[in-house]
Amino acid sequence: MEIFSITIDDGKAPHKYEMELPSVAAAKKELTRIFGDMISNGTDEFWSARDWRISVSKAGMPLFVLRASALELGGPVAAFQ
Repeated sequence: MEIFSITIDDGKAPHKYEMELPSVAAAKKELTRIFGDMISNGTDEFWSARDWRISVSKAGMPLFVLRASALELGGPVAAFQ
């Protein structure tokens, strides 16, 4: 098992955690699942924060970042053709 350092920033304040997982591939899968759950369970917070991200590193080396942004447009959106 490997120790991963995770920083979750929901637009308010970053929160740091450590997670033990078997591999980088497993970390990608688990953090993508967590990120999806965070957004789907906190839709109001997501739209008010506008930018959420999860940064993952191992032994101080950055590995990947998951990022989702919400952007409201001021006018009507044309239908795709």
